[in-house]
Amino acid sequence: MKGPLIAISLLVSGSALAEVSAQSPPHRSDPPPPAQNATKQLSPRDRRFLQTATTNNLAQINLGWIGMQQGKTDRVRDFGQETANDHSQANERLGKIATRAGVSLPTQPTDEQRATEDRLWMTSGPDFDRHYVAAVKKSQRQATAALRAEAKHGHDPELKSLAKSMLRQRQTLAARASHTM
Repeated sequence: MKGPLIAISLLVSGSALAEVSAQSPPHRSDPPPPAQNATKQLSPRDRRFLQTATTNNLAQINLGWIGMQQGKTDRVRDFGQETANDHSQANERLGKIATRAGVSLPTQPTDEQRATEDRLWMTSGPDFDRHYVAAVKKSQRQATAALRAEAKHGHDPELKSLAKSMLRQRQTLAARASHTM
């Protein structure tokens, strides 16, 4: 009976020792682990871009929702869904960079963008789809200008790369907007 107990005892103490070894601090010669939440330094230009891009995405997300709710055709409703999804994903990516950089992002579109949303909510009937697509195209043009500027003149390589990626997505959405109506 003692044989199995000793074997179990050695097995348990051996796994406990392995657990302690895995948790012990690194030796002095080991390099420190990379900081998980290191603060990223961004230029004022890159900070402004983060805030502008976020505001533009918030406006596009809201426009997408309006299109899904009020669109008169399946094409407009589907385009609204695609717009909202695309811009939500872009804001998630921007948010990760902003968090690492300690940048607070806006949570609402601008007053001008909200006024456009309000006008669309009041539009109904056959005119809605036409007004909706025109509003999306205008918003896309404004967003595209900011993305081009960041892709060309931005300082942070990660943000420049994201701007280029977002620019390609906006161009695809702009082409779809042209074919929606």
